[in-house]
Amino acid sequence: MSRILELLGGALVAALVWHFVTGYGSQWEVGRYGMPRPLVAADGRYLDGTKIDDVTLALVRAGKHEEVFLAGLCVCGLFLAWYVFNVVQIIRLQRRGEKLNVIMAMVREKQDKGQWQEANQLLDRYDQLARQTYGKHWKPKCR
Repeated sequence: MSRILELLGGALVAALVWHFVTGYGSQWEVGRYGMPRPLVAADGRYLDGTKIDDVTLALVRAGKHEEVFLAGLCVCGLFLAWYVFNVVQIIRLQRRGEKLNVIMAMVREKQDKGQWQEANQLLDRYDQLARQTYGKHWKPKCR
């Protein structure tokens, strides 16, 4: 089911991009900021005769369409940067969590063999890595 939705989403994005690109020259052109600028006739329609929505028409008449589009693009860019930063942080936490699991398995192995000094050294390493990973929320394991 998720594969079908993924394909439908990709098809929808492709259709929207195709619809936007085919309107070049008849509904929009590249403006002064490199943003699309609608081509509006005097009667409030696109040059090809299709009806224009009220919001776009108001922005075109105010002369602010490109600026609003550029601001929206900047907001999307900031959101994308925030999203990528958070994904990188999640991956970092997962990798550190895996390291912590490996160290804890080594501690248990040393404890089973009766090597208490090595186990305590590994626990110190575990606590140090956990403090780096989880910060003030970390509570040390009981020894």
